[in-house]
Amino acid sequence: MARTLSLVLWIAAALPARASEGPWSLWIQPVPVVMAIAALPEGLHLSLGGSRAVTNSFGAGLELALSFARDPSCRGVPTFNGCRDSLTAVSLVPGLRYHLFQSSRGSGFFFQPKLLLGWVRETGTPHGRGSDMGFHPREAFDIGVGMDVGYQLRLGPVLIEPVVGIAVGHSTRGESAVHQPLLNIGIPNAAHNESKEYVAPNFNVLRLGVTF
Repeated sequence: MARTLSLVLWIAAALPARASEGPWSLWIQPVPVVMAIAALPEGLHLSLGGSRAVTNSFGAGLELALSFARDPSCRGVPTFNGCRDSLTAVSLVPGLRYHLFQSSRGSGFFFQPKLLLGWVRETGTPHGRGSDMGFHPREAFDIGVGMDVGYQLRLGPVLIEPVVGIAVGHSTRGESAVHQPLLNIGIPNAAHNESKEYVAPNFNVLRLGVTF
């Protein structure tokens, strides 16, 4: 028992020291923010994240996306297909990072399995005839798993990461609230009303940040 306790205490003491060897990275994802602003300019859109290298080949990351937006042009306007006048979206994406073929500067390929958690609330004018094809106000939840593959380019403290990925999961609105929360704003016919599984590509594609 004493040996087991000593081993546990040694591991607990060693982990922080080992983790302190790796750098921190903080970054933003500009592509979804630009898409969100183009779709609903009146609001707040953030897509950011960070990662921590525990060893030269392993680390952990976290992504956070927030959108609080509205479209006054839809408010109270009668329309056949319905109209979305506001959207609130929050997503949290924890994941692990595995680095391959890193250079001495820390650049190299990585892959990142991750868990996707998302919540979306939409309000607006519902479809005039109750068709499932038009827009209907709703609140939706999303859970899924995904995989990103990218290249980490470090130029001194500057971090550039092109990324591609895909996710699968289940959503109460039929699409990913994490990877696709903003693509259908202003296009009521593209809004889905079914609770079902989804397959979604990662449209974020680029991370820009700093490493320290």
